[in-house]
Amino acid sequence: MMRFLAAHLHVPVRARTWALGRCYCQYAPSATPWPRRPRPPLFSSASSSRVPVSWPRQLGTSTRIGVVQINPNHKELEDRIVLHQMLLGLALRQECNLILFPELSITGYKPEQAKFLAFAGPNDARVDVFADWCKKYGVHVVVGAPMISADGRGVHISAFIFHPDGSRLSYKKRFLHEDEVPFFLPGDTQAYLTMENGDKAGLAICYESLLPEHPAEVRSNGANVYLTSVAKHEDGIKRAIEYFPEIAKLHNMPIVMANLVGPCEDFVNAGRSSVWSSRGDLLASMDSINEGVIVFDLDASKAE
Repeated sequence: MMRFLAAHLHVPVRARTWALGRCYCQYAPSATPWPRRPRPPLFSSASSSRVPVSWPRQLGTSTRIGVVQINPNHKELEDRIVLHQMLLGLALRQECNLILFPELSITGYKPEQAKFLAFAGPNDARVDVFADWCKKYGVHVVVGAPMISADGRGVHISAFIFHPDGSRLSYKKRFLHEDEVPFFLPGDTQAYLTMENGDKAGLAICYESLLPEHPAEVRSNGANVYLTSVAKHEDGIKRAIEYFPEIAKLHNMPIVMANLVGPCEDFVNAGRSSVWSSRGDLLASMDSINEGVIVFDLDASKAE
């Protein structure tokens, strides 16, 4: 059963109540506007880092990937970070040890505004909370954000990668769509994420995942799962859904796709985040509206 968050796109994040199985989490304006859940509380009011308090969970040796679908269309950065934490908490409750967010998940896909929204990098203090989560719970987290280039003259479409040992890395999208060239700079180095059990994930950001040479390179370098963070409209999702099963079979490599929902600058993100097995079988898929998490057990090749 998919782990969905019931979403109403027009309702401000702090006014929402989310149905998470039997647990209800409510945002309410207060002096400390951070989410709570009744038993046990998701966030400790005494914690300055706003990391969730402990709940019983045992991490196994299998790689369990939380594939997040999110709507980042909230005006305040604080609200968007809170929403990321809600979904991280949901993934942790399902014992995920690798959580993947979509392309530019923190800001939304806004090329014309990217230079004003850009972060200094994964060490930017505004994303410290993700490092706190990873160190506390021994998990890996990948979030999407625009990043100022090293020379300060441009912006990259980046994935910030946070590890349990406190290290932080960035992957900068290497292959840009022609529509992105006026606004972004390409990266030049491929990134991989190696899990404690030896599983190796190759990262891709949207357009480059549709270039045959990209998954081929990732697979040839030893990756056994392909993580794709995307921001796709309906036509783009239809293409991906037709294309990824063939690529998964060709390279004998599962493919995970995390997409946004809700409007961006000039199109509507179409959701339908999905997981395909190494045989190209569709294991799980979300709808085009709701926010939530798919849980993919890599060893068992099962998703829910």
